[in-house]
Amino acid sequence: MKKTTTKRTNNSTKKTVKTKTERKKSIPKFEQSFLEGISCDIYVGKKAGISVRNAIRKAKKSITVISPFLSGNMITEDVFEVLNKDVQVNIISKDNERIYPFLKKNLYSQNPILGSEKWLFLLGKYILIFFYIILSIAALEIFTSFIFDVSFTKNVLPISKNNFLVLTIILGILTFFLRKLTINHEFYYSKRDNFNVHILEKSYNLHSKIYIIDNKIAFLGSLNFTTTGFLFNHETCIRTTDKSVIRHLNNVYKDLIKSSKPIPSGELKKRINQK
Repeated sequence: MKKTTTKRTNNSTKKTVKTKTERKKSIPKFEQSFLEGISCDIYVGKKAGISVRNAIRKAKKSITVISPFLSGNMITEDVFEVLNKDVQVNIISKDNERIYPFLKKNLYSQNPILGSEKWLFLLGKYILIFFYIILSIAALEIFTSFIFDVSFTKNVLPISKNNFLVLTIILGILTFFLRKLTINHEFYYSKRDNFNVHILEKSYNLHSKIYIIDNKIAFLGSLNFTTTGFLFNHETCIRTTDKSVIRHLNNVYKDLIKSSKPIPSGELKKRINQK
């Protein structure tokens, strides 16, 4: 049956016809029908995410997640562990304040500095330790000379108290800058090869929650990829090992990747650094 709609213009009225086939084409390919005759397990209540979490922690090859919200120390650490086991992690989520600690922890891997750069770092570290020792002695000298008029370094550095104070301040500034150069430079950070994130803007109408583990087991329902969703909220979780469902859900993931525009990586990195 054809559906007729009326469209008004300034001068006339036009009739446009949408057939059933045309209406169907306007819906994304993998959102057109129910999957029927599927074998699955259903859980309703709190702690619905425990079985999902256990599957994630035991993953050997891949994890695919679609969830509008993603947060919590538990979730962050679980993903961090599987990433370090070289499991491929694919995530589609939305921009929100709570996602950035997760991204900051997991998006980049920590790599030790090697070769000549490592030796330069160690040299700077030892020089910094030496400066700390000298600065401590200088601070003690200033305290005793100004308060008790007792000097420990008069024979070594026969200079006035004021000049000694100036030298100590200069040494302190040098120590501060050397510390800035050496601290947190024992490692360098690079984007993980086994972590694909597709972060959408807040305005994107994403509400699905889907988890695919090793392409062998899938979970879907109401629970977000958050600690509260997994453990504390009253949620619904469906678990299945049906190959046709898993294939369908993988296609849903691919379809979302193709049809949605993520936050550019440069902008995402900027937002991460601002948090």
